[in-house]
Amino acid sequence: TTAATTTVAPKPKPVAAPVAPTPVKSPPRFRAGGGMVSAAKKKANLLKQEARPEAARRRDDEATYAKPLPKNSADPEEQRELSDFVFDFNRSFRKQNPEERASLLEQYPDTMGLYHQTLVVESKRISEKQFWERYSYRCDEERILRELQREQRRRTLSQKITKQKRLVYNERGEVIAESQGGDNDDDNAEAVVVDLAESKVEKKAPTDIPVSTKSIKDRYHEQETVVAAVAPAMKPRKK
Repeated sequence: TTAATTTVAPKPKPVAAPVAPTPVKSPPRFRAGGGMVSAAKKKANLLKQEARPEAARRRDDEATYAKPLPKNSADPEEQRELSDFVFDFNRSFRKQNPEERASLLEQYPDTMGLYHQTLVVESKRISEKQFWERYSYRCDEERILRELQREQRRRTLSQKITKQKRLVYNERGEVIAESQGGDNDDDNAEAVVVDLAESKVEKKAPTDIPVSTKSIKDRYHEQETVVAAVAPAMKPRKK
């Protein structure tokens, strides 16, 4: 009898797991949601944080209700926003729930409630509609946020203009110095622009160019004398 032989299959070699390629990071200034975007978001969040306390401050101020709304604005965006608000408020005021307005007066009895009692009920200086129109326009947090954003854009533009360079010229019209405006300048943005324009106008012509002091009449006689002297030599000779 022959013993049965068993053949053992060789164990397979372990295969290394594929290594995922390391992602290449883009520079922060070009990456989506990078540094520049984060800075803009931080500024927007700061403005949102300023809008809420500003709305509360205006709510507690008597001038918010006693002072009429402006009819015109130098800012086209603000003028359009004001016109749209007045139009929408006139259409929706009668449809508003009086209980909601009464709850606001009860919630702030020392400010809104007091001003409503003195301005509308007792003295009748303003009407019920005027009271809520001025409150709705001046104390709206979203509108205050847009107002703060416009002011921020104006400040940024003013800072860019004040940092423009001013050129200083000599008598030959050459630039001899450059001065740069800063935050400590007393001039406003318009004065800086005017100063730039005036500095260019003040450029003088070079003084080393000879300028004739003879009059036009003297130069005309000189030309006639030269022509009279040259004319005989230019006549054709007789054959």
